[in-house]
Amino acid sequence: MASLAHVLPIAPWALTIAPEVVRSQAAKEAGHTHEPHIYLCEIGVSSDAQGTGVGSALVDAMTQAADEAAVGCYLTTSRQSNTAWYGRFGFEVTEEFRPTPSWPPVWRMWRTAR
Repeated sequence: MASLAHVLPIAPWALTIAPEVVRSQAAKEAGHTHEPHIYLCEIGVSSDAQGTGVGSALVDAMTQAADEAAVGCYLTTSRQSNTAWYGRFGFEVTEEFRPTPSWPPVWRMWRTAR
């Protein structure tokens, strides 16, 4: 756990960026589908494990669960290169947006149940 001495140096920066973080989260939530679905909220694989099939296994497990439940899958990604990777699993881009004017674009993606 970080001590107060470790946190204090970043406090001014954190306070200046906090409103933008809140706006970004609100923008992300505003477009989140209300249709029944499985949300791939946070998925990532450490760089040393990339290319080993771990990420594919995670996505396969979630899409299989969604198919069994007859619901879609939803995710957002902030890396355009990820859109093609998720496309291999049947995800399609539904929207590109900027959470705030100074933030990079984010892509909403949807996969219909099979």
